[in-house]
Amino acid sequence: MMALAACGESTAPKAASSSHTLAASGPAFDFGGVGFAFGQRSTEFTITSAAQHVDVNGLFSLDFPANSCPQQTGSASCDRSVRVHAITSLTSTGAVVDFSPHLTFGKAVTLSSSLFAPLIVMNRTYFADHPSALNRLAMFYSPSLGSAPVEDFANNPSLITHVSLKTGLVWRSIWHFSGYLMGGGECDPTLGDPNCIYVDDGR
Repeated sequence: MMALAACGESTAPKAASSSHTLAASGPAFDFGGVGFAFGQRSTEFTITSAAQHVDVNGLFSLDFPANSCPQQTGSASCDRSVRVHAITSLTSTGAVVDFSPHLTFGKAVTLSSSLFAPLIVMNRTYFADHPSALNRLAMFYSPSLGSAPVEDFANNPSLITHVSLKTGLVWRSIWHFSGYLMGGGECDPTLGDPNCIYVDDGR
């Protein structure tokens, strides 16, 4: 998405804030109704120096810009390939992906999911009026499978999750591999949490 997705008309991002409330009749995000069985699945893929799109078991996607230069233990690999093992897990409370080996990148990589795209697009008028209803889709950093989610976006707005009401795509930038979790927690700006969702139709 970051390097490969076509850009559409973009509007200024709208942060989900306490000024927008979730009505009782708002649509619910049901991880059991997205067409995938609960449980864990594994897959492997190779990162090369070329820009590439990677599907991760249908739950997530990765988009690598050209020369993303993954580094492992301080060794850059801009001109060689790196084999990655990924484990995804889907439960009634969310979807998580864990990558190994742990890598850092010289350019931001995009992690995205279209699990709820039909629901988001169908209810985009509602979500435009109640963007805080999307907070449950925030993608948190997860140090390992089963670990508590971490608000890594709290001090770095570039890591905040974006949601397109035009396509239903949910995405964020990542600079390293270990794991990421969608649905593991709902930030609440009224309680002092940072905004964790931008409504952004640029993708």
